[in-house]
Amino acid sequence: MGEQYRMSRQQRVSFTEEESKLIDEARNLMTATTGKPVTTNRFIKVTTNRRADKINNGDTNGSA
Repeated sequence: MGEQYRMSRQQRVSFTEEESKLIDEARNLMTATTGKPVTTNRFIKVTTNRRADKINNGDTNGSA
């Protein structure tokens, strides 16, 4: 019965070439600063969560 409530969702996103370049630049800067590689998936997950937190706390546009 517990199997009935198990969720395993996947979300797919796509970016324009310009957006991908901006993401890569940010990741490269973060990697250079911290000395640790930053994966695209982790970068997107963290920034999405931060934007959602801002929106939930009253920021109307959720910009970074």
